[in-house]
Amino acid sequence: MMCCYTPPGIPDAVLSLAQFHLGDVCIVRECSHTHGVSQVWEIQSQHNHQRYFLKQYHQARRFTQENVFYTTCAPAIAHSIPDRIAFTMQDGFHAMLLTALPGEIVEQATLDSMPLLDVYQQAGAWLRMLHDQPFIDHDPIPLSKAVPMRLQNWCEQARSSAYIESRDLEHACAIIQHNSVFDRSNRVPCHRDFSPRNWIWESTVDDTAGALGVIDFDHYRPDAMMWDFIRVVDEYAAFDSPRWRAFIKGYGRPLSDVEQAQLAQLSLINAIGTIIWACQYDDRPFEAWGRRILAQRLHTFTG
Repeated sequence: MMCCYTPPGIPDAVLSLAQFHLGDVCIVRECSHTHGVSQVWEIQSQHNHQRYFLKQYHQARRFTQENVFYTTCAPAIAHSIPDRIAFTMQDGFHAMLLTALPGEIVEQATLDSMPLLDVYQQAGAWLRMLHDQPFIDHDPIPLSKAVPMRLQNWCEQARSSAYIESRDLEHACAIIQHNSVFDRSNRVPCHRDFSPRNWIWESTVDDTAGALGVIDFDHYRPDAMMWDFIRVVDEYAAFDSPRWRAFIKGYGRPLSDVEQAQLAQLSLINAIGTIIWACQYDDRPFEAWGRRILAQRLHTFTG
């Protein structure tokens, strides 16, 4: 039986969203990410004893992005994501009530508790399914201009804060401004935080097979498709590793030379953004990871 408690500071407008749709509920635990811009609580219905998640967004943009995902993309992949039961913007609070997927978070699982190559293959297939969803791109700025602009924004923040050496920033700007690998690229629907920390694996009884689910869509928006490969490659499945080959097999095709060049550039931008964010929140391990990726990418381009 789950142990319930009353969390401090949960707004009535947020809790009432769950109570209105589920009746009496108990709060099982808070499961927010460290330094996250959203708070998430696992709750249980006192009526049917099912698990749910209640999510409060501290940035309206994140709420909008997840809501847009559920409105536009979710119907085609509903079998592998939580159901959106309800949402609210009452009294300035942005919150959403979601069903809980069965299974365990892949990042938190022990390596021998699931067939990892199967997990990565299904993750690649899921990502291809998302990228293939039709949509209308309303952004007037093409990726060939938007990507350098994104880097410039991060570089300005880095210069003003001195988090990153000027020579590294100038090197990064020179790499991206003089290599137009996005000239003929279009946006696709992107998760933008696609990694094992947002994958849920439901194993069969004997742990030899299972099914993948995906959570957390508050980063969702149309973008360069390679954004969804960054965390997988840089953190979990290096090129040519068995996990990477399984992931690409699931995706259905290898990356082209142009796509690999795009991935390298976006990884460079992501590393700079990671360092800045981690320094602002004093997250030393995340900062170290960002600096390692930045050094690797700069070395690759220099090499």
